[in-house]
Amino acid sequence: ALVKLLENGFVTNEVQYQESAPNKKIYSITESGLSELIRWVTSEEPEIPEYKKAFLIQLSWAGGLELERIDELLAKYEKTMTQQLAMRKEEKRREKNFPNRSEQEHFVWEMIYDNFIQTCEAELRWIQQFRKGLEHYEKGE
Repeated sequence: ALVKLLENGFVTNEVQYQESAPNKKIYSITESGLSELIRWVTSEEPEIPEYKKAFLIQLSWAGGLELERIDELLAKYEKTMTQQLAMRKEEKRREKNFPNRSEQEHFVWEMIYDNFIQTCEAELRWIQQFRKGLEHYEKGE
């Protein structure tokens, strides 16, 4: 993506030479890049979230399996979502390490991370509801 932005003149780069570490490229946004960014941010319609989750497709075909196997699938998904939740919380905690961001930018990023965190928490609550519903079938009702 950076190469394409560079080709379009939306960013520039310069090599920063370092004695005790590999050289690194520093990218900076150009005026035309900033104009294009503002145009894109303000003109695009918000994308509707896709609700095509591979796990739900997998689960939809598991309805005829033994309850133990369904619970194994849920346990794997729960582990993944728990890991994602921890990762997102850590990312939110580290967001404060960007001193060049304004208070408003920090707020926007905090809300983005809150969205990720709330999604993971909702998935974990859903897993608990699913398991509670499966109890009905364990009793043979």
